[in-house]
Amino acid sequence: MTSKRSASVCIGLTALGASVLTGCAAQQPDYQALCVDPGSEQRVPDEQCSDAEDPEDYDGTSGVGFFWFYMAASSRAPLPAIGSRYDPSVGTYRGRALVNGGRYVVRGGAPSAGASSVRSYTTSTMRSGGFGGRGVSSS
Repeated sequence: MTSKRSASVCIGLTALGASVLTGCAAQQPDYQALCVDPGSEQRVPDEQCSDAEDPEDYDGTSGVGFFWFYMAASSRAPLPAIGSRYDPSVGTYRGRALVNGGRYVVRGGAPSAGASSVRSYTTSTMRSGGFGGRGVSSS
């Protein structure tokens, strides 16, 4: 009787361990957010943008300030360096809608020197592993 009980416990623990490890796998983000000045269409340091859980979306009439700009991780567009211009047509300022729609967004943490593309940066970063989940991750 003891051997059957031990086998059941081992199988149960193995299944539990597998489900925990699956949840820890690296997840490719859907969007990489950059802090930008929409007026000049230039990237600025991440510290200039709100780190609040629900930052304000830029709607084109919000006046001056710094906002998060969300570039699709699948984009082959260049990831601009701080002080460089970005292309507003390759992303959105609507982070709230992305997160509410279940998209995985990484806010900040992109290299200050930029990268050849959003895709190349997010792919190389996520390849190293880590925790993933839907919603916003601020770096």
